[in-house]
Amino acid sequence: MPTRVSKPTIRAVNQRPHVLVVDDEMSIREVLAEGLESFGYSVVQAGNAAEAFELVQRGGVDLVLSDIEMPDETGLSLLKRIKAHDADVDVIMVTGVVDFGTAVGTIRQGASDYVSKPFNLEEVRIVAER
Repeated sequence: MPTRVSKPTIRAVNQRPHVLVVDDEMSIREVLAEGLESFGYSVVQAGNAAEAFELVQRGGVDLVLSDIEMPDETGLSLLKRIKAHDADVDVIMVTGVVDFGTAVGTIRQGASDYVSKPFNLEEVRIVAER
């Protein structure tokens, strides 16, 4: 009896990834979300790591932009939980700390990239596209 192999799902050419923006500051979340939506992304928002992880667990999130410094649970802790749950979800860390060590540390822990605050929306678009 031949073994059935399921075909991987292929994203439609014109379909943009679903992005989750996580930040405890609503104004920053909204600026990022509106900017990404203007670039054609489908965006959902979360105000903390617990809410963000719940959304990731539900599925359909391809990319997460997360603040590093948040109350209760840091973005680095969220990064670890996301990667343990689904290693294919890309995570970009957003930080107010412009420090080479922090940037390298986030990448070593599994982040795809990082963006420094204050951010330029064009820079965010370029990083998200990668």
